[in-house]
Amino acid sequence: MTTSPNTHSGVMVTGAGGYLGRLTVGALAGQGARIGRITALDLRLPEPGQRVAGVDYLQGDIRDPGLAAILRQQEVGSLVHLAAVVNPGPKPDRAFLHAVEVDGTRNVLESCLAARVRHFVYTSSGAAYGYYPDNPAWIDETDAIRGNVEFAYVGARLASRLREDPAYTVTEDRDNSDYLYRSEDLIGLVGRKYDAKRNFINRLKSRFDYNYEKLDGRLAMECFDFAEEWCEDRSCETVEGMRKEHCAVYQILTNFDALGVVGGAIRIDGRIVAFSVGEALNPETLVVHIEKADGSIEGLYQTINNEFCIHEAKKYQFVNREQDMGVPGLRKAKESYHPVRLVETYRVKPAS
Repeated sequence: MTTSPNTHSGVMVTGAGGYLGRLTVGALAGQGARIGRITALDLRLPEPGQRVAGVDYLQGDIRDPGLAAILRQQEVGSLVHLAAVVNPGPKPDRAFLHAVEVDGTRNVLESCLAARVRHFVYTSSGAAYGYYPDNPAWIDETDAIRGNVEFAYVGARLASRLREDPAYTVTEDRDNSDYLYRSEDLIGLVGRKYDAKRNFINRLKSRFDYNYEKLDGRLAMECFDFAEEWCEDRSCETVEGMRKEHCAVYQILTNFDALGVVGGAIRIDGRIVAFSVGEALNPETLVVHIEKADGSIEGLYQTINNEFCIHEAKKYQFVNREQDMGVPGLRKAKESYHPVRLVETYRVKPAS
């Protein structure tokens, strides 16, 4: 008995409800007729209003023994496997992690074989191949695995354990430690320590009649036009870090509706002059990914910060405004809002 080959052109994305999954689904949908049926699979799917038109959203588990049947039903010829436990929490369940990361991935592979899926795309940490300037633009299984000698963004709990092991050298990475604030502080700006912030905001209000607008896909593209101008003024193309950040801004704003992020913009005299974008890091914390403003308008950065928190941070206990990357001006600005603490990160490498 012979089995006919799978000639389907459909694509399934596992982990489609996550950040990378939403970006991938949005990019695939943007290809139009070049891509067949697109299926987004995840345990937690985006809200209906945040889904991409024309995509089949299925709530499902990569550990499901019936996954092969789903692949056949959805006419999947290619599968992009992104499902993973991204935030295991402070007390991770090792058995659960193994069940998802190892057994789940094995089930996806076996189901692809059973359904005769032709193409399988698996994402892994770039650290497995090493972050080197001579890496090709696209790394695949034929490239050398050189690995990273040093690992960044190691959490405090793991760093503490590794410090006790003479095989490792652990150093604090202050430049990449995130700033954590109480949301009520950034919303109310109460007390003498926030006098300067309130003064900046009040001066702007006395000079301009501005509007704060909640972002959607259409307004997000207006914000990107502003971001383009912002970057041109600062010659972003000549600074690697700023160039990469601008690429990330582009990806987020052009896929705004699909990503499930939130944002707001300030308009003065009909023109977008500031915007901010963030998303829930967990049920207690809102993380701010992007904040841009016209630096020539005094008080605008303070105002977009405050307005964004007023409209989006009320249901959260904390706001994470990410790291300062060692930039003195950025560090001074973030410290001036009086964080409740730094979310410390560390670098780990083998002891020499």
